Amino acid sequence: MYYVGIDIGSTASKTVVTGDREMKFVLPTGWSSKETASEIASRLLDEGIDVMSEGVRVAATGYGRVAVDYADFVITEITCHGRGGRELAGNECAIIDVGGQDTKVILVDQGMIQDFLMNDKCSAGTGKFLEIMANRLGVTIAELFDLAEQGTVVPISSLCTVFAESEVISMIGEGRSREDIAAGVVNSVAEKVAQLARRKQLPGTVLLTGGLSECPYFAEILSEKLGCAVEAMKDGDVVLLENTRYRAEETKNEDAFSKDLASLCDVFVNDAFGTAHRAHCSNVGVTKYVDTAVVGYLMQKEIDFLGNAVENPERPFVAILGGSKVSS
Repeated sequence: MYYVGIDIGSTASKTVVTGDREMKFVLPTGWSSKETASEIASRLLDEGIDVMSEGVRVAATGYGRVAVDYADFVITEITCHGRGGRELAGNECAIIDVGGQDTKVILVDQGMIQDFLMNDKCSAGTGKFLEIMANRLGVTIAELFDLAEQGTVVPISSLCTVFAESEVISMIGEGRSREDIAAGVVNSVAEKVAQLARRKQLPGTVLLTGGLSECPYFAEILSEKLGCAVEAMKDGDVVLLENTRYRAEETKNEDAFSKDLASLCDVFVNDAFGTAHRAHCSNVGVTKYVDTAVVGYLMQKEIDFLGNAVENPERPFVAILGGSKVSS
């Protein structure tokens, strides 16, 4: 008996066979899901597996599942991801699927799909975005990730793929390195995926599926943005966040980003006296969403010194004010 699973995605089509034999292969979907389904059947037949025989059961899922007219079962990718997540991670997990045309976040609770979110309105935050940007930089997607690991993130602020591509073109014209641009592109995709995932309360176990799941660098960045590294911390460990000024919401003191920062900690300590006057998410907004917010020892020292000098000075005294940001 053979059991065949076929997932016809927008970019790639995957086939897995279990039972009397085990095998798997991946084909590009091409322009026609129907033709791809026929090609899969032909390739299986070459291996001695006739999808029309009584000894073969076929389940189809994915973007082009309805094109597999020889399937015994046609199942949505949401259901398949939920079942797969349960088998791999247990009854409480979340699955993030970054596909060629859309991104899904699926929550599994007590072994059943509880909820899901999907971004299918724009290619930003999907594999298609990476494909477009890789083509613009003249590299493959694999080479794009290799470059990104060597680069420093340059912010790509546009939420639309078309405008983001214009940003990349401008960066190329400015002479920015391909490594830095690649790092910005990958970071942009990870951020958009994380923004979608943050709309739900994620459980402790999060699985990444789709073509990008085989890229450790992307999985690492996404884990950092979702706070996975914080949840896995041991006593004494330190996690350093990316400069918050890369986020447009930071200087606007927006509530959503403030909540994201607050979700990473139990106690907030502000010891940055030089930036305390700024009403930003990382020093003002975050304080609204944590149970305990205090100043650090350096901040207290500055407050005590300046407070006494202004309110209770020892006379006579001389005040000398200076610095690039002080007019005197």
